[in-house]
Amino acid sequence: MFGGFNIRRLLFMLFLLVFIAGAVNARNLEKHGLLVLIDSQGLASIKEKYYYAFENDAELEAFKQTVKQNGPSFVAWKVFDASIFPHIIGSEDELLQKSVLFNEEQGFLEINYSLSSKIVMLDEQSRTTVFSLIQNRFNYFIQGASVIIPKNTSITISIPENALVLQALPVPSKQNHEISWNGFLSSNQLALVYEIRKPIAPTISLSDLVEGIFSKSENVFILVIIAVIIIFLYWKKDAVSEKIEGYVVKHSEIRPEAVEEEIQIKS
Repeated sequence: MFGGFNIRRLLFMLFLLVFIAGAVNARNLEKHGLLVLIDSQGLASIKEKYYYAFENDAELEAFKQTVKQNGPSFVAWKVFDASIFPHIIGSEDELLQKSVLFNEEQGFLEINYSLSSKIVMLDEQSRTTVFSLIQNRFNYFIQGASVIIPKNTSITISIPENALVLQALPVPSKQNHEISWNGFLSSNQLALVYEIRKPIAPTISLSDLVEGIFSKSENVFILVIIAVIIIFLYWKKDAVSEKIEGYVVKHSEIRPEAVEEEIQIKS
């Protein structure tokens, strides 16, 4: 009986130690920021920042050791803190270009990743392309029929500079080429629609044109020959002019006009 009691007590102590160790590692998250950068093709790269406060140097050093141990493994970071994982993802997405970094000066952990499929739907029109945000990429923030952004959480979507916002719901706290929503926020939808005008004609850069001409050696040789001919003609312009005038005079015939004879008819 006593042996069983000691085992239970030992297990309880081990559980308590694990709980305390977990409590030390799983620190309270002060702020969570998501930045979604969408390119002109509708593909997105995401930066998620998790801000922590360190009460002393020992906590900071312990966290830095955890950064070294976990590295870029998103699985290891979710085990360390259940709130650290990719929040902007659809079921059909693959995570690409994953990385993790720790900014000691500002006290945040940053995970970076990009998605294999578009985060917006494209509607090609005659003069513009209309982009509409796919809401199910934000399933983590959807609870029932509502979109809820928790307290101390911000979502910022950065769109190309030549884009024009047509709709943003709920009303963002900031809107230009960066649309931001700050929690706590509850809405029945999360919508972003913008358009990018198509160029009327392709723009030709003079530098690109010159570079294209001089990129091939045969083009350079032809240009040199043409330049030599132009310089030679300019230098010999008087002689050439005289020869041209002589040629014209020599090959021009001046013929007298035909004289009409009067024919008198005598009766």
